[in-house]
Parts: sequence; C-alpha cells; structure tokens
Amino acid sequence: MFSPTDGPTTRYEKVSFNSANDDHDIWANPYTTNFLNFGREGSGVQVVGGEAYADHLMTFTTDKVFPVYTTPNATLPFAFQKDIFSEEGGGPIGAHAIVSANQRLYWLSQNLDIKQQTGFEVNSVGYNLQPFLRGLSKTRLAFTVGGWSSKYRLVLWAVSDGTDTQHQDVIGFQVDTGQFYLFTLQVNALAARVVSTTDQRLIGGHYNGLFSNLFDGSTTGDLQTAASVIDADTITTRINHGQPGVFKKIPYYGVFFDPIGTESVTIQHRFNDETSWTAADVSPVVMSGTDTKIAYVGVPAPYESIQIRIRDNNSGERYRVTKIGFPRPLSTYMSVS
Repeated sequence: MFSPTDGPTTRYEKVSFNSANDDHDIWANPYTTNFLNFGREGSGVQVVGGEAYADHLMTFTTDKVFPVYTTPNATLPFAFQKDIFSEEGGGPIGAHAIVSANQRLYWLSQNLDIKQQTGFEVNSVGYNLQPFLRGLSKTRLAFTVGGWSSKYRLVLWAVSDGTDTQHQDVIGFQVDTGQFYLFTLQVNALAARVVSTTDQRLIGGHYNGLFSNLFDGSTTGDLQTAASVIDADTITTRINHGQPGVFKKIPYYGVFFDPIGTESVTIQHRFNDETSWTAADVSPVVMSGTDTKIAYVGVPAPYESIQIRIRDNNSGERYRVTKIGFPRPLSTYMSVS
C-alpha cells in the first residue's frame, strides 16, 4: 500500500505491506512494523506508486526511484536499495502514469517530461514533446492513465489538454522509432485484453460508460464507441484448491451475482488441460431485482484444476460477479506418474 491512509492521516512517506507470513487478511502493524519509510514524516517526501520490474518492486516518489527487494528476515521481509534515479520532479505524476512495456518502464513525470527506465538506468525521452506537455491541464495531471499497445508497440497516456475537464487526447510513444503521436481519443481508462494466445489488444474505457478496442477496423471517428460491443467475458485462472497434482471431486460450485438490472449470463467450465468449454447445467442464468443471485453448478467428474467462464448473453449487457465458492472436496485421488 503506497502512501497508506490511517484514519484521517495519510502517511505519504511510507509503503505498508501485509504480515511477514503473507497472510493477506491480516494487517498486523502497517505503520509501526510492516512498512518501509522513504523519508521523515512531514518532510514532504511523497510515495507516488510502484511497478514490478526486473525482480524488484520499483517504488516511485515525486523525485526518486528506489528498487525494493526481499530479505531473509522474517520480521521485515522487504528492504530498499539506494535510489537509482534522482531529479526534482522526475517521478511520475501518479501511479497510473507508470507503464511497464518492452522490458522497460515509462512514465509521465511531475516536471512534464517522459522518462524511460532500462535496467536501473533512467533517461529522458520526452524532450521533443515539451511544448505539448507544458500545455496540459495542471489540475488534471493526477488523473493521467497509461497503457501499452503490443500490436503497434505504442506506450500511451490519456491526458487533458489546456482547459479540458476530461481526457480528450492520447499521447503515443513508439518504442522502436522514438516517435511521438497525438490521437484525439476520449478515454479515462486503458487496459490489455487477451483475445487469443497470440493476440493481445488495448481497450479504452470511455466517458459514456462503454469500452472498445483501440486502433482496429471496427471503430470509427474518435473511437468513443465501437461498431460492435465487446462481450463481457470473465475467465478465471486454473483453480486447484491449493492441491496441485491431486484429483478432487466436488458435487457443485456456486457463483454469486449481484444483479445490476435484468441480465442473462452463460456459465461454462473446463478441466485440467481441456481446450474446449462445457456449458454448465444451469445455463443460462437469468436474474433481476437487487437481491443476490446464487447459481449452483453441478460438477460431473473429478479434476486436478478447473477454469470457469462467465459471459453475457445479450450484446452490451452488464453483470456483476461478487464471488465463486467451492465446498470441501468429497474425496481425493493422487496422480501417479
């Protein structure tokens, strides 16, 4: 937790972490024991955010970059090295302005520059864009969001120019040529969408509540809306219930929904290394109202791992999944190799 809030007090100079035994439900002493202190309290040091990079957690303040690493000390399992970069205002303008891409880190800095970190070396790549950067809305800088388009190898930042009160422009940095591009795109969020094992696309979240693929043939104009809506499609990782290599048998699992309006969804699952999906015995699940809806899905056979897929049946419809629950396995079968 970067610059954690303790009631009415924000600890700007600290990074807090959960207990040393990695219990995510317990924050024993986040301000007295389980923390790293990057400056004296009240000194003006502010931790902006962090990003995993090169086996370290790179932690950014407004002026510096520190590598955080693990230690063999169970009481304090993290520590940080001397800063690898120091420049007044050289840190990112916010946590969402840091982009990990092309085996490097990129960020839009407090002093209106674009920085590139390669290994533990940081340099400026935004000099040519200085006139545009200095014209950005100062009050909107903290809301800047970044993303990575692997197809076009562009690092992107959605920004507000001049007196804009929303992000109306996107800065693109082509990592191979060093060229900058400016796009008229109205987005307030950027994220990667995995379409297949070889196709990863950048999607933009728009101010009208929709989202779309960016830079493809299905969109027109400023890409505010797409010609065809992207399915709301949720796929879990492979779940082994903490027992890898063991075949489990459960009678069912439960999917908990919090209805938004009136929606219909399909639930599918697949086991182990299967590549095709099997429709659940309760699909489709139709819901309405405001009470929690629980779909109980039968499981026909033992498995080592299971993946669950949930998707909307009606184009453009939304749904909200709050949790997925499993009973304790009835019996286990050890795999033999």
